Amino acid sequence: MAAAPNAASTVPLMKRSPTVDSSRTGKSTLRAASLLTIRTLGTFASKAKSSLNEHAGKLGKHAQDGLSDIAGIGRPAQEVKEACKEFRARMEMRTDQVLEKAKSPDTNDAFKTQAKGLQNLVLEINTFLDAKESLGVLKSMTEVDDIKKSLATFDERLKTTVDSLTVNMTMNLLFPEKDVTARLPSPILGPLAAEFDRATCPRICVGRDNVIDPIVKTLLKDSPARIALLGMGGIGKTTIALKVLHDPEVVDHFGNNRVFFSCEGDTTVNGLLKSAAAALRVRKRGDLRTMVKECLSSLKGPGLLVIDNCESVWDTSADEGVEELLVEFATMDNLSLILTIRGAITPPNIQWSPDSTYRIEPLKLEDARQLFTQISGKQGSPTGNDEEKAVEESITKLVKEMGGIPRPITILATLAQSTNPADLLAHYLDDGTVILKKGRGERDSSFDKSTMLSIDSLTMRQSPHALEALRLIALLPEGADRAQLEEMFPTMNRRQEASEAARILLQLALADDCSGYVKVVAPIRMFMQKRYPAAQASHWKELQHYYARLAGSGEHVGRKAGAEPVTRLAKEYPNIVSVLRYSLKTELPQSPILEAIIELARFSTMAHVGDCTQLLSDALNKVADSAELARHRPSLLLAVGRLQTQQGEYDQADVSLCEAKKLFEELHQDLDALDCQLALADNFYAQEAWDDACSLVRSAQSTVFLQTEEDKFGQAQCLHKMGKIMRKQGQLDEARELLEQASDMYDTERYDLGVAECAWELATIPLVGEGDPTLAAMKMLAKAREFYEQIGFANMLEVCDAEIEKVQSGNKDTISSNTAFA
Repeated sequence: MAAAPNAASTVPLMKRSPTVDSSRTGKSTLRAASLLTIRTLGTFASKAKSSLNEHAGKLGKHAQDGLSDIAGIGRPAQEVKEACKEFRARMEMRTDQVLEKAKSPDTNDAFKTQAKGLQNLVLEINTFLDAKESLGVLKSMTEVDDIKKSLATFDERLKTTVDSLTVNMTMNLLFPEKDVTARLPSPILGPLAAEFDRATCPRICVGRDNVIDPIVKTLLKDSPARIALLGMGGIGKTTIALKVLHDPEVVDHFGNNRVFFSCEGDTTVNGLLKSAAAALRVRKRGDLRTMVKECLSSLKGPGLLVIDNCESVWDTSADEGVEELLVEFATMDNLSLILTIRGAITPPNIQWSPDSTYRIEPLKLEDARQLFTQISGKQGSPTGNDEEKAVEESITKLVKEMGGIPRPITILATLAQSTNPADLLAHYLDDGTVILKKGRGERDSSFDKSTMLSIDSLTMRQSPHALEALRLIALLPEGADRAQLEEMFPTMNRRQEASEAARILLQLALADDCSGYVKVVAPIRMFMQKRYPAAQASHWKELQHYYARLAGSGEHVGRKAGAEPVTRLAKEYPNIVSVLRYSLKTELPQSPILEAIIELARFSTMAHVGDCTQLLSDALNKVADSAELARHRPSLLLAVGRLQTQQGEYDQADVSLCEAKKLFEELHQDLDALDCQLALADNFYAQEAWDDACSLVRSAQSTVFLQTEEDKFGQAQCLHKMGKIMRKQGQLDEARELLEQASDMYDTERYDLGVAECAWELATIPLVGEGDPTLAAMKMLAKAREFYEQIGFANMLEVCDAEIEKVQSGNKDTISSNTAFA
């Protein structure tokens, strides 16, 4: 009723005498109209604010009431799901009209900017609700309290955002064609903290609590924190940073004063400032650097700034200016700083918080599997049906191939939502990292792109040998021994270029230092082999020659002089196999490569190290296509036959060994043919065909080569084999005598492996004979262990220790026979 007189009084005002000053009349009219508008809109704004606050309050009250109900009667997680669902419904109902207002063409830019802050908040809340609605059975009442606390926090943030939108909406109605900020008092000239860009909290993050928890504790301290997350591209630095940014305790501590932005694509200080200004919603009205710093320094309370992909601007020609700006951020009294950096080094002039420089490591196998299964929804079973077992095996192989790197695992898991993991594994092995992309323009859409960012960095470009080293080391699954780089690349080390190149790769996190080996993780290795083939590298032949020589270094294996080569060959075995297999596909002379393969296979079966099945198969395919290389076929077949016997493939071994023997005889290589005959005896022995094995060994003994005094080693082999056969046939006295003779002859020939194996066999005989066997068995086992240790067969030491412990405990069972027959 009070409004009517005021409205009526405005009518005569416009009909007064024309003698009145028109300018004063116009001003009075405008002033009266403005007062009326302000009063009317003020009433509207007050009602709107009250209504929105009421709804926001209802959201928080409803969530608290719902969760209190859950806590009160201890119902399962279904109640949490219902409460979250209702929270979401009410939030959407009360925010839709505000967000719709932002879409109107009559709405000014300031309101639209603030509305975007509300959109981001709604998205963040929806992400939280999605996670809670997917919970299974609640683990504890603490979990209920945490959910209630988070919803209360969201309620307060909604209220704050709605308040600011109400003010802006009122001003938008008053001045629809003007910039609202031009009419607002100076305290709110800058952006509201609720508008800051904070990105979305990742829904899934596994295996990173050991990093996230201490970072959160550091941030909650009174003094500002300076934290760096380092590591290769795709290792999960951004995910960790966002998890920290959205951690409930961090949200409580910093409130809306949290901001996130990425430098990816920025190459200058100005680019960095533009990204910062966009995240802070700062309009450029003068010096951008000043505006960004003023915005951060004017925050009420502590602030948290997360800068992602810092290396994009730091590792450029403009890096000095960038570092200066980062130092300015790091020295603000009210600001905590988190930087993520692709690489292994940090800007040197920033004083980091104690123990706050984190090198992010690959996920452990179980965490990698969990990440894959959570995203893909596929989960096999090691004890399920054949299909479930196949899925289980494929998932394990896939995550192993990814080396525990989250980004490629995430991409593969996404593909696995619509593709069988077994098919996906086959596709990856065929096409490599080409499939590691989602087909969208996101920063995470391509693992290859992430790798290229590091390869194209200024640091790499300034070190011409770094890319050369990377493409060659990428061929080595175990990495390159830093102590052997000079020998590996002799022409690259005239000015220590190889060592410098390795240092650059470690600095950029394109490789890791694994106990002195510069190692490139599997996905990057695959990428390099597809994009930068090693055979096109100028130092490729040096690498190939190095590993071919290493493969043939097992000449003295089985003797004391061969102890060091055994250790080195065992460590480098995967590298040797990789280089030799790759060499078979190149234009290099193949005979030296085939000879190296034959020597490596001999070492592998003798020392029980590695599996050269695929390598030998590749070599046989190579010689089948070349008449010139056909002379290597019998030696390869002999190596294959011995391996097949060791793997229990007796029928296949018989075929391989018989063909090898026939080919050697055609070439008049009688000693090699004899080796095939003794290998056939081994195959019969392994099948417990004692008579057949005995016949072949006796035939070998009668051969003229074994009757000469020169071939003591061959004679010792036959005595050794006959002793083992007779022990199996129960002729213990004869077996003991033959084994002792063989041991003496091996000792004369300084073949220590033979002495160790004879001692092992002699230790088994007293246990099945008469009398107290303990003392004699202990003596022989100790001797076997001593000789195995002298020749570097570390894998046999634990076996010997286990047998010694069994004898000491009074176990009368027969000692486990040594698996090596030859």
